[in-house]
Amino acid sequence: FAALAIICTCTRAGAQLRSELGAGGFTQPVAFVQDPSDSTVQVVAQQDGRIRFLKNSTVQPTDYLALRGVVRNSGEQGLLGFAFAPDYASTGRVFVNFINLAGHTVIARFTRNGAPGLSADLASRFDLRWPDGQRFITQPFANHNGGNLAFGPDVPKAAAGELYVLAYNSGNLYRIQPSGAPLPVSGRQRPPMVPATGTAVPRDNLPGSPGR
Repeated sequence: FAALAIICTCTRAGAQLRSELGAGGFTQPVAFVQDPSDSTVQVVAQQDGRIRFLKNSTVQPTDYLALRGVVRNSGEQGLLGFAFAPDYASTGRVFVNFINLAGHTVIARFTRNGAPGLSADLASRFDLRWPDGQRFITQPFANHNGGNLAFGPDVPKAAAGELYVLAYNSGNLYRIQPSGAPLPVSGRQRPPMVPATGTAVPRDNLPGSPGR
């Protein structure tokens, strides 16, 4: 896929959907994400390790973040997910899901350059550490590596929120609280929580899977 299509709808009852080309020139786009702090900025994550962005519907010549040197882009592997933290406007934090050169999933946090800033600081990279002490999730196979990242509506946007990580072949949908803030108790069954550094397993974790 080398182009990005924006789907629009008409307000008239019974009207048909129509597609309109919003921007083009992308290579292996896997995610289109709205900047929560600026309605004129959107990010396009590419499987090859580039994270590009649009400003006022124009693709910018510089990358928001370039990770090609640390991403294995082969088949279903590569840079697979991107998410802005709900409090991005104040913290500048973003999260990236990618397959490293050894073939395992890394969830890395970055911070933007300046404020508002239209790039992330490569030197700010922090790889989340998992309960086994590793800073990656072991992937037994080179395909079906999942990759999606999304913050859930578990807590108000004023807080950091819970980040859901789809890793697939590892056998887990992970739920983490990157800020380490207390999590609310709920009767709902939700994906198990994985504590990143400084966090704790919530009391509403799935039974029988502590720390997973």
